[in-house]
This record gives sequence, structure tokens and C-alpha cells, in this order.
Amino acid sequence: MEIEWPKKIKMSGLPFMLQGWNCEFYLTSETSDNAPVYRLDPYALYWMIPIIGVKILKYNGNWVLQRDCDDAEFSFIQKVSTGSDYPWGTWSYGAHVMEH
Repeated sequence: MEIEWPKKIKMSGLPFMLQGWNCEFYLTSETSDNAPVYRLDPYALYWMIPIIGVKILKYNGNWVLQRDCDDAEFSFIQKVSTGSDYPWGTWSYGAHVMEH
């Protein structure tokens, strides 16, 4: 049975310096580790602070937040709660991802 993934998910709870990523992420046509990739396009917070685009994706079995400018294999922000194969749950830095 194929999983029906939500068209958007929401990240919240990141601290002030990372607040630009407390947003809705949209389902893309990309996949990683047989799971969908969610995307937040770059934008300007408060019309003047540039926010780097990011993806939420599964990498080597872990859900991670990957910045557009990173060539690293995984991000410093990743899912820390266990027991679910979905991206929603508790993440590092006090963040939470939920279905939206």
C-alpha cells in the first residue's frame, strides 16, 4: 500500500536566529531514500532579511533539513524523535514538524 503524503507540512519552534524556516514546506516531485522531499523556496523575511531556501528530506534513514547552499551530506537540524517513518515529530533545536 502506497503512503499518501500531505501536500504541505509545517515547521515551528526554531529559535530566533533560525526563525525564517518556521514555515510551510511544500511537497515536490523529488524523492530521497524512497520518501518525498518538501521544499521552502528562498524569500525575504520582513521584506529585507534574505532566507535561504531549504528542503526537508530523508537521507540515510534520517529526516534532515538541507540548505540550498550546503554540499554537506546532512544538516545540523534533523529529526530526533523516533517511532515514525514520517517527517513530523520533534527535531533538533526545539523544532517541531507537523502535518498541515
